[in-house]
Amino acid sequence: MESEISVVLNAIKKPVGPERSKRKVSVLKLFSWGVSVTAVAPLRRLEILLQVQDSRNIKYKDIIQGLHHMRRTDGFRGLFKGNGAYIAHAMSFSSANVLVSYPLARILLSHWQQLGKENAKPPVWLLGFPACSFMIATAAAYPMDMVQGRLSVQTGTSPYQYRGIYHALSTIVREEGTRALYKGCLPYTIGQVLYVGLNFTVYESLLISLTSVVIRRFLEATPISERTELRSKGLKPEVIEEMRSTIRKKLPYFHVFALAVSHTFAYPFSVINRRMQMGGWKKYSSIIACDGNNTVAIEFTGMRDAFMKTIRNDGFKALYKGSVANLVKVFPASVVAFVTHWGLTEGLGLEVNINHKVRDT
Repeated sequence: MESEISVVLNAIKKPVGPERSKRKVSVLKLFSWGVSVTAVAPLRRLEILLQVQDSRNIKYKDIIQGLHHMRRTDGFRGLFKGNGAYIAHAMSFSSANVLVSYPLARILLSHWQQLGKENAKPPVWLLGFPACSFMIATAAAYPMDMVQGRLSVQTGTSPYQYRGIYHALSTIVREEGTRALYKGCLPYTIGQVLYVGLNFTVYESLLISLTSVVIRRFLEATPISERTELRSKGLKPEVIEEMRSTIRKKLPYFHVFALAVSHTFAYPFSVINRRMQMGGWKKYSSIIACDGNNTVAIEFTGMRDAFMKTIRNDGFKALYKGSVANLVKVFPASVVAFVTHWGLTEGLGLEVNINHKVRDT
């Protein structure tokens, strides 16, 4: 009976062409990403609140207290403050990156298609191509990150409110100048580069080291008489698969270790980024604390000054405020994205490579 039902269901499903299927999968990935980031928006807002919280006026110390405080002061909708700006920032960054990358790629391709240059070595300046795209995309999208930080810290009972993304942008420009939209851009950029660079370097270094160890152990266990035959005929398929299986078992640990190292060194720049975004904001204290104290936030002359004042006033541990919330939101975001994507693709009858999907979400 079940087999008959499956045959009927497969028969009535409309066939989906390759191009149409790819478009649908892309839309589903985008939708799944939006659902996942919205699901963890309360943790993202709590992370920002912890990053900028004054150590002399602590209202919550952990995730449970923080979420309860946000729910009590702002209601359910308040848990998602700044989420729209976060999505706008991510989409504008990706769009700007694509708009810059494709024209540059066409220029490079036309350069290599010229006669006599087919076998030419790539120039050194080619290494700066990804960095150039990243810098332009960051400059185009960063004001949205600034707005996300400002919207996330204001509470429902604050005497002064940004009414939305556009109102926040226009108010910041009017009261603090256009340059204020890029407060904290330097530590933000350094933190992103440091995180990606360390994550990649640590993971690849561990992978190369493990591969060398596995090969060395195999050669040590191989008799000398068989090594000559090994050089001429190569490794047997079952031996190669055994080596791959040994390496594959260690990969999750490498991912976790690389994440821990990159997070440890890059996260302080995220804290400084948020604190610099609050610098010079009128009525800053009353917006966050709601205590009627309309003092101006601490003004930083630069990233170095922000580091020094943060450590001097709040201690070295302040550089890792909100780090727990930052790490906690990774797992539920991945689970929600995977479940949403898998459920929709199954419901629409699209065939998707499960490994590719897990990697992208």
